[in-house]
Amino acid sequence: MLKTRLGMAAAIAVAVMAGTAHATDQFVGEIRTFGFPHCPNGWLHANGQTVTTAHYPELFSVIGHYYGGSGGYFVLPHNTQVDSANGKTEIACIAATGRYSRPVKVH
Repeated sequence: MLKTRLGMAAAIAVAVMAGTAHATDQFVGEIRTFGFPHCPNGWLHANGQTVTTAHYPELFSVIGHYYGGSGGYFVLPHNTQVDSANGKTEIACIAATGRYSRPVKVH
C-alpha cells in the first residue's frame, strides 16, 4: 500500500513538473503580471518598447502596429506596474512565444 501511494505521488509530481515549464501554455500576445522583477523566457516586458517584426513575427501578426510603429518595427503595449498588497511591484509581460492563432477581424 505504501509503495502504491509513493508511486502515485511520484507520478503526480512528474506530471505537475512537466506541465509547468512549457512555453506553449500561453497565447502569443497574452499579457500577464508577474511578482518578480523580470519576464520569463519567451515573454517581453510590456513597457511600450519598440521591437522588430523580424525577431517577433508571430507577435507582430497578432498586434501589428496597433500600439505604434511602422515598417519593420512595432511597439509593445505600455502597461503600468502594479503594486501588490505587500508593497512589491509586479511587472506586466507580453507573450512573444506560445500558442498561436490568427486574430479575428471585427467588422
